[in-house]
Amino acid sequence: MLYTLNLFDVIPEKARLYRRYSIEAGKIIFGVNGRVVCSGWHPRTLRGEEIRTHLIVVEFPDEQALDFFLNDPAHHAVHEMRENSTTNYIWKIFEPWDLDAWVAFRS
Repeated sequence: MLYTLNLFDVIPEKARLYRRYSIEAGKIIFGVNGRVVCSGWHPRTLRGEEIRTHLIVVEFPDEQALDFFLNDPAHHAVHEMRENSTTNYIWKIFEPWDLDAWVAFRS
């Protein structure tokens, strides 16, 4: 299992295109047994100078599912929708981290 963290801004006049991207990308993600863990938006920054107004965390079952989502030629047009409707995109991959074990905390 792994997660992608997506931080970005939607271009206001392209919001309708981003909505279409979300629908099409969701079909692919769910088709590989992935899921959207959380999503949110808020233009408030607590610390730091980086400002992004939207957040999405997606869980993929494995690297192969993520690779299929990202690199299958049939998905090129879907990713193009994202690229044309967002700006300031940060996209990171994270592996699960057992924080309880890391801090040796047991409840």
